[in-house]
Amino acid sequence: MTRDEFLALPSSVATLAHAQRQADTLHASAAWQAIPWRRELNSLRRSTLKLKQRYAGLYALADQANAAIAPYSVCRKGCAHCCHLALTISDYEAQRIARVTGRAVSRTSDQVKTGALQDTRQRYFGVPCPFLVDSLCSIYADRPIERRTHQNIGDDPAMCDPAVPIDVSLVPKVDLAPFNAVAGATFALGVAADIRDFFQENS
Repeated sequence: MTRDEFLALPSSVATLAHAQRQADTLHASAAWQAIPWRRELNSLRRSTLKLKQRYAGLYALADQANAAIAPYSVCRKGCAHCCHLALTISDYEAQRIARVTGRAVSRTSDQVKTGALQDTRQRYFGVPCPFLVDSLCSIYADRPIERRTHQNIGDDPAMCDPAVPIDVSLVPKVDLAPFNAVAGATFALGVAADIRDFFQENS
């Protein structure tokens, strides 16, 4: 689908789709708000926590959010659209994936430049994740935080499809700002880069 084809969709269809997305987003947000996450998030802010404990807590909260939002999402097994979008992970997550897969990390932490994160969304748009196998995530149980909370709260999975031009690809999501703030602060304790930077094709 080209940009022009996407923008040429009938306005009535676009309006109905937008209204449905808004309604679903409200329902899903209520489901997320029902989770007693504030206390857990506050505990993860404590500087005395070891990095492993921080990530364990983040993974647990991300899974709770995922379970609450999933009924309102169009994401289903076999849909690999999000596996062709940029995915920022930390060096901790890269080492974790390396341990469970036996696959070597392509670059050491000091070789991955965090400044490159600014253009990763464009650079890796449409590029398959190195762990995508037959349209399935081969590391699903150990997938990074960003993918644990990725849910398309809309009426059509096509919004995640890289065939939709990046400048009009607006995936409706639940606002997880408080969670993302803590996750971002945890990432800042190390080095972050796209998963394709840590695991290159031939590694």
